[in-house]
Amino acid sequence: GESFIKWHCSLYGYYLDTTPIMKEEYQKGNLFVFKHINTPYNQTSTTLRNFFSCNCMGLGEDWGANVFMPILFKRSGYDVYFWDNQNVQQANTWDFTLNSYLHNDKLASASYTAENTRPYQYDGDLIGDFLKRHFSLNKNTLTIIHLWGQHVKAELRYPHTPKVNRFTSDSVKVRHPWLTKEMRKEIAQYDNATYYNDVCMGKIFDHYRNANAVIVYLSDHGEEIYDWRPSMGRQLDPMCRNVVKYQFEIPFMVWCSEKYKANYPDRVRAIRAALNKPMPSDITCNMLFHLAGLKTKHYRPQLDVLNEAYKCPRRTINDKWDFTKYDPATRSTNVKNSHERKDFQDRQH
Repeated sequence: GESFIKWHCSLYGYYLDTTPIMKEEYQKGNLFVFKHINTPYNQTSTTLRNFFSCNCMGLGEDWGANVFMPILFKRSGYDVYFWDNQNVQQANTWDFTLNSYLHNDKLASASYTAENTRPYQYDGDLIGDFLKRHFSLNKNTLTIIHLWGQHVKAELRYPHTPKVNRFTSDSVKVRHPWLTKEMRKEIAQYDNATYYNDVCMGKIFDHYRNANAVIVYLSDHGEEIYDWRPSMGRQLDPMCRNVVKYQFEIPFMVWCSEKYKANYPDRVRAIRAALNKPMPSDITCNMLFHLAGLKTKHYRPQLDVLNEAYKCPRRTINDKWDFTKYDPATRSTNVKNSHERKDFQDRQH
């Protein structure tokens, strides 16, 4: 996902029905929604460098000194597919910073079985390109799909068809006196992009519905779209609870096919037991190893939210702030376990 504001998702209580497909999968018992996941950064490149690496920022570990997670799947016999709608080779800082890493020739040849060769205007077209390749559903595979999602400008992220243009400025509540009609129009566009993202995820769910498959969905970071102040984007001044809420709290979900649930009931029970546990997204690789049953020395049960040995590490955001200071929902849990976490860190070092 990309730039997905957790609080614009109806699964997390948003008043507009922006994610009806995900909601239906949730009601069927296929989709499991995690409540307390944060991103370590409000920027794509820094977030993904740490997401793809097996480091733990809360233990002071650097992403560059740790193994690249897709390589472990590839060396374990998995086919690894990476379809990235932001694989744009342009001469700006953001594209270079991200893609010189994820799509470095040497790293890519060691990590991926196949990649997409170009980006698409809309995420649905990227997914369509992947699906038409007819990769086997009967082999061990890791598929990574990086979407444009709701990235600024949101109005460019979805086709303006009657089906997708569900929301208008009149759909948006006037919750602040400074909220103009133009602002409400931009909010509606963001919500339409969120709905289109839901449609794209529905295509992925349908593709794997009859396979032995598990899908982990998360966003790199959040955003602001006039949610509590007249500001759009990712401004950090002043640093406060609402900045953390909208920019650093992220949606995080796990979808399981019926075959996966039947084959791995213990893993599904572990997912259910973890829904209220706090976790920074940079340690997600441990969860992926668990879900895949992949054996590697780089797996750490203490950093796997699905494992009974899990201890939430320090949740630093933007290298400066302690996430729990700004999150009353998880502060008590982290304070309670702080001495246990220090013992764990001492053992790791």
